[in-house]
Amino acid sequence: MKKGVVLVLLMLLIVSSVSFVVFGDEEFELPPPPPPPPGQVVCGDGVVGGSEQCDDGAMISGDGCSSSCMAESGFSCSPSCSPICGDGLLKGSEQCDFGADVPGDGCSAICTAESGFTCGGTPLSCTTVCGDSIVAGAEQCDFGANVAGDGCSAACAAESGFTCGGTPLSCTTVCGDSIVAGAEQCDFGANVAGDGCSATCAAESGFTCSGTPITCDPIPVVCGDSIVDASEQCDLGADVAGDACSITCTVEVGFACTTGSDASSTCVPLCGNGIVDASEACDNGNTASGDGCSATCTVESGFTCTGTAPSVCTASSGGGGTGGQPGSGGSGTSASSGSSTSGGGGSGSSTRTSKNAIQTPGGANLQRGVQPVFDPAITTQIPAPPVYNPPVYNPPVASPPVPDYYVPPVAPAPEDDSSLPFVLAITAGVLASGLAVTFGVLHVVRSSKAPAKLINYLRSNIAQGYSAEELKNNLVSGGWSQSAVDGALKQL
Repeated sequence: MKKGVVLVLLMLLIVSSVSFVVFGDEEFELPPPPPPPPGQVVCGDGVVGGSEQCDDGAMISGDGCSSSCMAESGFSCSPSCSPICGDGLLKGSEQCDFGADVPGDGCSAICTAESGFTCGGTPLSCTTVCGDSIVAGAEQCDFGANVAGDGCSAACAAESGFTCGGTPLSCTTVCGDSIVAGAEQCDFGANVAGDGCSATCAAESGFTCSGTPITCDPIPVVCGDSIVDASEQCDLGADVAGDACSITCTVEVGFACTTGSDASSTCVPLCGNGIVDASEACDNGNTASGDGCSATCTVESGFTCTGTAPSVCTASSGGGGTGGQPGSGGSGTSASSGSSTSGGGGSGSSTRTSKNAIQTPGGANLQRGVQPVFDPAITTQIPAPPVYNPPVYNPPVASPPVPDYYVPPVAPAPEDDSSLPFVLAITAGVLASGLAVTFGVLHVVRSSKAPAKLINYLRSNIAQGYSAEELKNNLVSGGWSQSAVDGALKQL
């Protein structure tokens, strides 16, 4: 049996070796071409020689070095190739090339788009990007957002009535250009006092400006509209007696009123007018000190002021009370406090526990030598005794004895088949012969046509100047069979 297995393994090893030898040609990698003869220039070897202007080893057109190792149009090679900026040809990594370096045209001196520009299209052009917050080219402004009325239009030009400039950029209105823009309320083109429009293009006091075209008209005088007109001394907006401004918009007696820039009134009371106002403690009709009412209309120390129109101030008379003597028995009256304090003994009771008392758990006190009284509340606090649970005994269970008369059955002996190794060896031999014949036929068929990669290798290198004999020797030394190389050469 063992000899048969050894024979089968030996035959399989022979078949594997035959298949590797038959089909091994196509498993080899193509070797690099042999070195060119001394003095021979080969385009694509990465070495610039002879009439070559460049040789990047790639032999791919469009990278500056053509497949014939000549510099392509728009490139300069020495020996590496780079695009020529300024020749008007857009090549390689160039974003633009107008043929001349003109600052502000969108294309920089190194043929890249300038800040704020984008370049592209056919024919090539570079245009500004309105809305990128970069003022470039013909842009007058660029705030990054299109907001109507901010002075910069959607085309990045100054809006009507605005001028843009400065650093940082800003757009402001031009007062006096007859264009109402921005925060201007009016603009008549000339600064004429009294026409309703001020020199800052705002409505003058007493005027209102509106309409298209803009007009400024006098505001009708209305006492009580909180606007001080030319004929009014004050205007607090409400008719309240004593508020300093009368119903005819004149200043009341004892007050002073001023008009602000917004035509509003501010009124304050006057000290010394003989009228006690809300913020005054007194007012005796003068601003002299020492008469009881000070110059700021406050009551002076040592005086008492009465009356409101005007105030009458008199000196205060001093006096003190007498203090009482404390009474007998712990009682008396204090003049300073005006109250009396009386003494006396308190009454009450307290409970004391005898020293012979015993404190029980229930809180009761027991006297030594006295028979205690049964208290069920105390007995309920005594815990019950634990319950005893005896252990349970479980005796072990004995396994039944194995009878001594049991004899296990005897397995039958295998049959002797001495012919099996020879049958296996004959079968393996037949299989090996069949496979060898099959592989031989396949090898003959496959050898009739050389691999395409081998043919391409020979064709491209012969075109570079290598001889067929040099390439054949190079391939055979790399593992290719001579018959395969000869077959490929015949198919060229």
